[in-house]
Amino acid sequence: MNQGIKTAAKKIMGEEVFSKLQLTRQLDRWEKANSLGIKEDLARNIRFKDIHEGERCFILGNGPSLKEVDLSLLKDEAVFTVNNFCEVKDFEKVRPNYHLWLDGAFFGLRNDSSQDIDKILERYEKTAAADPECFVPADAKKFILENGLENKLRINYIFPGLPEAQTAGDIRTDLTGAVNVYRTVVQYAVAVAIYMGFKEIILLGCDSTNILMHINTRLYGKSSELHAYEKGEGAQQAKQLTRSWKFSELLKDQYLLFREYENLAEYCSKKGIKLYNCSSQTLIDSIERKTLQEVLNV
Repeated sequence: MNQGIKTAAKKIMGEEVFSKLQLTRQLDRWEKANSLGIKEDLARNIRFKDIHEGERCFILGNGPSLKEVDLSLLKDEAVFTVNNFCEVKDFEKVRPNYHLWLDGAFFGLRNDSSQDIDKILERYEKTAAADPECFVPADAKKFILENGLENKLRINYIFPGLPEAQTAGDIRTDLTGAVNVYRTVVQYAVAVAIYMGFKEIILLGCDSTNILMHINTRLYGKSSELHAYEKGEGAQQAKQLTRSWKFSELLKDQYLLFREYENLAEYCSKKGIKLYNCSSQTLIDSIERKTLQEVLNV
């Protein structure tokens, strides 16, 4: 649903009625996905439960600060990568164990942000070369099947069927059922890492500076650097979102993004999980900061 339509619908129906409608829409998504056997796919996720109990992992966002990281330092670590990581310089120095695509734009599921399908398929091929376990949203299954990706990638499905967590106590990480909706793929990766039993989760390239991109696009007609790779796609994405979203809606979205990081940090603290952000630059202030050198003892 277009963000402007969402805002109008909330005003007409009221927040409570609209929330019930959103739940209905999630159920509709479930019914469509389930017709393709998603229930059975989710049940198979039990094999990931606590398989890394007590271990450490690194989650690599694609923020500009990732360019400063010597990726070869992570060659013997458990690593999660996301989205277009295969476009990052020296990406082949990391052999990720897990890779996540959770944005519907990668599967033609969004109206406010589109991707070049040919480029997407090319990047799926590049990611497949590293042979990670891949996680995608349940409603992407139709796209996955139509493009033969289940024969090229080790596909696993996630169903973001629960509302965003209002508090840390609302967080659900059981991959065999519905998990919470998040605003960035890195947060999904944290939830997956928790389910897998990791007890130390380190973030890199998690700058969360998207708000600067939106401000610069609106004020100056050009976006600031968005990714560790840059091929003009950040500017295109910024323009698409600027046309589709009011600035107040973007600010609310960013507020929810940072609140979800706060909830995840609190959840990890209560569960005895160490969560660190080793990104050299970041706007996330709710997660304890460390340098990569401190974590690796180098």
